[in-house]
Amino acid sequence: MKKCSLRALLGLASGLVALLAMTPVVAAASADQTPRAIGSITIVELQSLPDSTTVKLDSGRVVSLGTLRAEHRARMERFSRATALGQATAAKLAAHPANVAPAGGPTTATAPPTPGQNVKASPAKPVRANTVVTPKLDVLSNTFVRFKMPSYMGLPVPKDYADFCKAANPTVCIYFPASTILTLVGTTGPTTFARDEDYLITDMAICKYDGGLFAASGGTFGRPYCEFYYPSDNTALFMPTGPISTSEACDPPAKYVLDPKGAVKVVYPFPAFSLTTGGTPVGCVVQVWVGK
Repeated sequence: MKKCSLRALLGLASGLVALLAMTPVVAAASADQTPRAIGSITIVELQSLPDSTTVKLDSGRVVSLGTLRAEHRARMERFSRATALGQATAAKLAAHPANVAPAGGPTTATAPPTPGQNVKASPAKPVRANTVVTPKLDVLSNTFVRFKMPSYMGLPVPKDYADFCKAANPTVCIYFPASTILTLVGTTGPTTFARDEDYLITDMAICKYDGGLFAASGGTFGRPYCEFYYPSDNTALFMPTGPISTSEACDPPAKYVLDPKGAVKVVYPFPAFSLTTGGTPVGCVVQVWVGK
């Protein structure tokens, strides 16, 4: 009887040891399934934790670190391609004659049906009915309304937006990068912005170079990351001293509005609070000339 009891005790002890040994494994598995707040992850963990680790962003989005890392790599790549995309848009605009807008109230132009392939050189149908097409602009008798980089309340402009718009040679310009989740953040001054975030950029100098705004997750003293603010509309004012000529390249549903009294605006109407762009960038570029 004593032997039997001793054997049972030994078996119980062995089971407890095995259970204790498995506890860290079970706890780790449970931890992997519970998203961690992104602000609670250190910079070292951000680089070392496995791709399968799930995190909860400040916006409420739950995502794996592997996805965040892939988005970061794609973001860095798109920054390097933005100038070439802008140059391609400028070439399309240069290949089409500009149209002279009639006098009157504001007119709205719609985007071409196929993004990036067809560039409309004329506004919408009500405008075309009264439009005089000039086969070639006389640069000596027309003044080009040059693009001014948006600057609102000190908010920085993302590097890829700046590179694209400079290279496209516009009067007004909007640009959204491809395959990006953008959140509408409201109006700052006369324009509206959409925000993109990179939690893997934790160095202030790098964030600033890329045209981002350095922020802290979870509050003022939280872990740093980088936010990018893309204008979802852009307006230019000019003196209407003569006939107004325009040329545009817009991806739907982006569009532009021309006021012959001296204003042109490009806008991307957000369908909801957030927007996920497709596999190609979204742009809307308009060039305006004013006759003397």
